[in-house]
Amino acid sequence: MLATAGVSIGLEPPGKVIEKLGSDAYPDRVSAERELRSWAESGGEAARKWLIDQCRTAENPEVRSRSLAALKAVVLKDLTKQRPGFVGIGMGSVKTPEEHGGKGFGVEVQAVNPGTPADKAGLRVTDVILKLDGKGWADPNAQHEFAGRIGKMRGGDKIRLELLRNGKKEEVDLTLASRPWSAGVYSENLQLRGDPFAARSRLPRDEKHAENQAFQDWLERQEAGRPVR
Repeated sequence: MLATAGVSIGLEPPGKVIEKLGSDAYPDRVSAERELRSWAESGGEAARKWLIDQCRTAENPEVRSRSLAALKAVVLKDLTKQRPGFVGIGMGSVKTPEEHGGKGFGVEVQAVNPGTPADKAGLRVTDVILKLDGKGWADPNAQHEFAGRIGKMRGGDKIRLELLRNGKKEEVDLTLASRPWSAGVYSENLQLRGDPFAARSRLPRDEKHAENQAFQDWLERQEAGRPVR
């Protein structure tokens, strides 16, 4: 038995799970894959290595396929936790009005992408973010600083934004999501637009494809014997 994160786990899943993976009954195969994922989530590196071996060597193609699906689900779940934080806005930097100091800069919300944390928190186009967790910006690169600070956070982190909305200050609490795979990183978005002063957040157009690519990249690193980053 292998002890992982306080959980004792065998070097391979229970025999009944392996048998069910290759069962002639479709419900059994589906159930076995679900059990396999649960086992792998508690099994750490040893479980991943077992799954990779099954993907390569199992005689039954159904076992290979479902082992790969379980491996992919577990790996992407872990990798997603490491993704930068994500708000879901298009933004630009603006000077704060004189009646509100007039000596600093804010982040103007220029687009709110549907279904994102920004949308759920009620952010609106033309809102100006004056502060993130009580800290503002004093130069024209406000949107870059904002993105950089969000990028150091992770999905699930909670933030508080001080906004200027219709001439009045308001505070909004927001829970970050993990940055979608196909959204890349903020610096890539800037480079693609070629416009460092009006960076737009991009929602993924093909998130599934980007997830698949992230998993394939991880798998190639394992094949090459390099550690996961």
